[in-house]
Amino acid sequence: MVPSRQEERDDAPLILLVDDYEDTRFLFGAVMTSSGLRVLEAETGGRAIELLDSEAPDIVVTDLALPDMDGCELIRRIKANERTKSIPVIVLSAHSAHVKKREALEAGCSLYVSKMHSPHYLVEQMRKLL
Repeated sequence: MVPSRQEERDDAPLILLVDDYEDTRFLFGAVMTSSGLRVLEAETGGRAIELLDSEAPDIVVTDLALPDMDGCELIRRIKANERTKSIPVIVLSAHSAHVKKREALEAGCSLYVSKMHSPHYLVEQMRKLL
């Protein structure tokens, strides 16, 4: 059962999940929430930047294919900002090309996870970074 917003602990780690597909945000977000994490969602890189101006997530999880900017550009912006540069960024992507993975790592992501992995695997990896 997914906890309601009222059941979420205020001190639980906060995750910013950035993906333009609602189904992906719903599936991964539900598993994160049921694992005791709080989740903010953004459907674009621009919205993620807006949320980062007002929120302090413990981890950002982003897709690479966003409608308004490349996920690597989002990572570069996060890492260029003094206030957000220490936030770990995990890429969650359907791209399996080594070129994209290398580009994301060079941009500053902490971990690259394929969407082919289960959402529980992603939560396990996030716990290691927290």
